[in-house]
Amino acid sequence: MAMILNQPNIKHRGVLLLVLLLGHLGHLPEVRAAEAQNKEGARRVISLSPSNTELLFAIGGQDHLVGRTNRCDFPAGAAKIKSVGSLFPPDFERIIAERPDLIIMSDGNLKTRDKLRTLGVEVMVIHPRKVADIANSMRRLGQALHRSHAADAIADKFEQDLRGMTATSINSEKVMYEVWHKPLMIPGPQTFLADIIRRAGGQPMKTTIAGDWPRVDLEWAISQNPTLILTQSPKRRQYYLNEKAPWRAVNAVRQNRVYTVPDESLFIRPGPRVLEAITWLRTILNSKANANEKD
Repeated sequence: MAMILNQPNIKHRGVLLLVLLLGHLGHLPEVRAAEAQNKEGARRVISLSPSNTELLFAIGGQDHLVGRTNRCDFPAGAAKIKSVGSLFPPDFERIIAERPDLIIMSDGNLKTRDKLRTLGVEVMVIHPRKVADIANSMRRLGQALHRSHAADAIADKFEQDLRGMTATSINSEKVMYEVWHKPLMIPGPQTFLADIIRRAGGQPMKTTIAGDWPRVDLEWAISQNPTLILTQSPKRRQYYLNEKAPWRAVNAVRQNRVYTVPDESLFIRPGPRVLEAITWLRTILNSKANANEKD
């Protein structure tokens, strides 16, 4: 049986920080676009999440960006936008110094949202919970920036591409995505990651533990006998494939079905590049074990 353990400390986990930013800290009520803009549309925008920065660039709204966090590293043009520092903790003085009339943040930190509002700044929460929600997020941003025509066209294209690549049937592959390893964490069934796995045609490894990012017992995970394991680094892949590791009897290891994702941000950021994640994973799911995969 899976064990319920304490939630992790996100302040000291770089990779885990990005994952938990997707919703582990609590769900913020979304603000309607009409409430988060003036009559001319938002002119000076700060993005406090990498996924929303990507969405703004995707709809052509980057000219409105006057600030971003130091984790907003894609696309390359994001580096030209002034950084307002980290979100953990947020530097309110640097944020307000940029005189934003709209701040866009992900589902996560209630205190940050409330503090920004007390400082007189409008806040819009953009947090796609499912892959399909990305299109509506683009539309909402387009409304806030008075770029609805362009944003709607890009959102429609995203939906069209998504329909074309989403698996029409689920195969027997039981997929374990290692979110973190000390302790072992996997995506819950309602998470963005689990939705990616299903859309690619796989079955996310299930647990009865509530929450988006359940911590699970090692013995329980091994007993589930996943047929495909996804890791975030080559070092973690080697751990699973080590002949002395406790995973050696698991089907994914026996059949050399342990892979390092090409770019973890494709999987953990709910943005337009998720289509690349689905395409890559679908190819893996449809392929046979490749004993010659490069380490």
